[in-house]
Amino acid sequence: MLNSKKVSRFHALITCDHQQLSIADRSANGTFVQKRQLHQASIPLNNQDNIRLGPYKITITLMSDCDAKDTEINTSLTTSSLSSASAFWQQPWVTVTMGTILVLLMGSGAWVLASNLLEKYRPQAPQTPSPTSQNLPVRKI
Repeated sequence: MLNSKKVSRFHALITCDHQQLSIADRSANGTFVQKRQLHQASIPLNNQDNIRLGPYKITITLMSDCDAKDTEINTSLTTSSLSSASAFWQQPWVTVTMGTILVLLMGSGAWVLASNLLEKYRPQAPQTPSPTSQNLPVRKI
């Protein structure tokens, strides 16, 4: 999607017919190919043609089926093996279990932290000697 008020929702249509790409203008403002304006018309596209749709400039690059510069596909990582691995983490029971474990760990951590802080800052009662341990004079009657 090209975000501009100068680009229509269905601005242009690119089609392939008999191994030939062509562009058909469907816009109110026109489409430019190689600085030539198309208005409700169609024209074949060639390699390195420049298309302008509103403020956007697009360069067409045509490639053959067997281009030597193509990116090699890594067959060891297929989409089926990736999707099955990621599907495990998307199971509802896995999400609930992991969430429960996380909540328990956070609660335990908060309890340990609060206990340590309370113990550290608890006011201490003054240490006074007990009255029986003092050397008080004994009075005889």
